[in-house]
Order: sequence, then structure tokens, then C-alpha cells
Amino acid sequence: MALVAGTMHDPARLVAYMLEKGSVASVAAACFSRMVALAPDPSEESIAHLRTFVEAGGVQEMVRLMREHADVLDGRALNTEVLALADVQEQGCILLMNLAGLALSGDAACAAALHDAKAAAAVVGVMTMYSEQLEKVEAAAATLMQLATLDLHGCMEAGLAQAVVRSMRSRLAGGWLHFLCARTLSWCVSTGGAAVAEALRVAGAAEALVHALRAEVSDDCGDPYGVPELPAKLQVMGRAALAVLAGGAEVDEAGGMEKGLLKVAIDR
Repeated sequence: MALVAGTMHDPARLVAYMLEKGSVASVAAACFSRMVALAPDPSEESIAHLRTFVEAGGVQEMVRLMREHADVLDGRALNTEVLALADVQEQGCILLMNLAGLALSGDAACAAALHDAKAAAAVVGVMTMYSEQLEKVEAAAATLMQLATLDLHGCMEAGLAQAVVRSMRSRLAGGWLHFLCARTLSWCVSTGGAAVAEALRVAGAAEALVHALRAEVSDDCGDPYGVPELPAKLQVMGRAALAVLAGGAEVDEAGGMEKGLLKVAIDR
């Protein structure tokens, strides 16, 4: 069945196959992967394929399948299923990131579909389920960053603040994950207003940013992703976000201005 999905060229037919056979994890993962292959870039052909996928109800169905298979993974999976279940979440995040790119280009139907399907909640779920697998967390964090740019309040409702803070504080986090999370927080505080800033303070965002700004980051860690001089960019974004957060009580509890953490982060 998974092999059949890999031969399809019509996104609408792919969605129909997801509806029929997607309860099998390997098939769902193959369908997501095939859709990613059909729309790998910003070309007109790729955009047309993504729009057809959206029109056929693909966003709602893929998010539903991500949740369905996440429930199986959360306690009832057989050993033989684990890899396929993981592929569902990983390929789902990649496809959601591409769809978010379409929505950010001005496609209102895609933006509405992502919001209505609560795509951000599925991505936050991946960050939680795979918190001990760095590559999967990084892929999900990149997708959440895109979705936050598109639908910040929907992402906050889905648990963005807690997911980003937890990821930044992870013992596995490296420069790339810190960068993705700092960029997300920077967008949140610069566009979300006072309520979003306060929610981030309560979640511990200021302390997480200080942790990221103090971490050792290699000069070339962003090169594989097309982000040269990542450490400098991380410092700029992190400092800007931290400055906005610096008025909150949570920052004071974290050591804040009085104990010099903000100054150390900025003057590091």
C-alpha cells in the first residue's frame, strides 16, 4: 500500500488514498513523503500541487492522521510500528512547513486550513513526543517557527511557549535549535503584544534565552542550513527578545537585571 502512494502524481487522489488507507502508519508516512516530493520548491508546479492538496481537504486529513498515529505511539505501539509512526510525524512536519510557506506567500485558503486543522498543536505534539531525538525536535521547531509567523495566537494556544522553552533548555540542544527557538521568540515578542510577552515570561522564556545566549555555539553550525555566522545572529535575536521580556517578574525570579543575567547576555 505504501508503494502505491509513492507512485501517485495527483494530490487529490493522494488525499483520497490517505482517507482510505491512512490508518496504516506506513501508508500515511508514504503519502506525506510523496506530497513533499510533488512540491519540493516554490515553482509554479509545486504551488499548484499544494493548492490542489489543500482544496481536496489534505491539511485536515494529514493533521488528523498525525494525531491518530501519535495516540498509537503514546503507549500502544508494537516495536515493528515505531519507525513508521515516527515517519508519520517527521514527514508531516516537513509537509506542514511547506504548506506554511504557501500560506505565507498569500494563499488565504491554505492559511485558513492550517488554522482550522490546528496544525500547530500537532507540531507541538511532535516536539513533546520526540524530546530526546534532536533531529526531530529541530524539524518540528522549524515548522513551528513558520506557523508562528502565520498564526501566532493559534500557536500560543497550542503550547508554543512551553514547547520552545523546553527545547531550549534541553541537554541535547545545539546552536541550530537555539537559533530556531530564539527566532521564534523574537517574532512572538515583536508582534504578539503584551499578552503574548507575559505568557512567554510565565513559561520561562527569559531564562531559556539567557541559557541559549551563554551556550557554546560553533561558528559554522548554521552552514548546512544556509545560515552563515549563526552565533552572531543568535546573539542579536536573543538580545532583542530578552530586552522586551526584561520588564516581567519572571525575569527577576530568573536573576534578571538585578543579578546581571541580562547584562551578561548582552555584554557576553
